[in-house]
Amino acid sequence: MPASQERLERGRRRIQEVFGEFAPQIRAGFEDVAPDFFEYADEYVFGGIWCREGLDLKTRIQIVIGALTVLGLEFTLGHHIRAALVNGITKQEIIETIMAVAPYGGHPRAIGAFRVAKAAFTEWDQLHPDQPR
Repeated sequence: MPASQERLERGRRRIQEVFGEFAPQIRAGFEDVAPDFFEYADEYVFGGIWCREGLDLKTRIQIVIGALTVLGLEFTLGHHIRAALVNGITKQEIIETIMAVAPYGGHPRAIGAFRVAKAAFTEWDQLHPDQPR
């Protein structure tokens, strides 16, 4: 199997691991617009960067939450907050991650991130009433 095909398949497995039951939401409505983009993300982002050794998955997810908060990318941030919950990161750890980067991204972006977190927490609680994080 060519290296790129192997990396693509590894990336798709990693996406499923990271996002769990929420994985289909990531692409919903966009596959027909830019299918090559998602293949690129599967192969290089998730099959490459997200599969590197050196950081555990929990740390990697928290770093991404911090970066997305600072950049103000709320749409993608919601996916990664859900991924955090799927992977056992607690609500308090997510809040602390946002708090840690708030001075660097600014108060308005932190408020936006907390709004996204609140919605993700509500969704999680509705889907998993016996597993609050």
